[in-house]
Amino acid sequence: MNEPTNSNGEKYSMPSRKNSDSCLRTIVTCTQYLSLTTALSMVPLLGAQTVSPAPLPAQLKTAQTILVANAGGFNNDYSSQAYSSFYRSLEAWNHYHLTTTPNEAELALELFVDSLSDTMKGDSWDQYFLRLNIRDVKTHIVLWSLSEPVDRAMLEKSFFKNIDKSAAALTKDLQSLVAETSIPASTVISPQPKTPTVPATTNQKKTRFSQKVE
Repeated sequence: MNEPTNSNGEKYSMPSRKNSDSCLRTIVTCTQYLSLTTALSMVPLLGAQTVSPAPLPAQLKTAQTILVANAGGFNNDYSSQAYSSFYRSLEAWNHYHLTTTPNEAELALELFVDSLSDTMKGDSWDQYFLRLNIRDVKTHIVLWSLSEPVDRAMLEKSFFKNIDKSAAALTKDLQSLVAETSIPASTVISPQPKTPTVPATTNQKKTRFSQKVE
């Protein structure tokens, strides 16, 4: 079979089928890469976005008269101690007018003494905490909820002191809450599209074609 020649009569070799297939795969891969890059370039890059603050219920700031209610718990002595301590803390704060008549109150502060059982390595114990529900008296809707843990103690007298500490902490939580008009906004960083990488081809070596046969 005669070998092919160019216009000058010089002989040259045809690329092998293996090299042709490799070249075709390289062309297809590059085409796919360019298409993906072009598509991503059309997507707007979003930087840091500031989330709007969530407003608090207006009654938390406008209410002037409140009712403190003992919502009970698993132990009457504990709930009574929590109620008494929390009530004294609110009196010392002197922010609200405290009433004992529900019809006069704008908000009802319902105080619970709850426990949560936990088990670890076969040992079981109860974690105690104070929970405060702030309810709108007119609509009976709970506007907010706060909680503080109560440290355990070996002696009941010591446990009552821990209840007093948690009640004081709960009052500070309430002070911080009414001082705000909204929950502070956070900053969310939107993920940036990653630049695609060229997939590895089966033949990473450069394919050389013989342009001329000596």
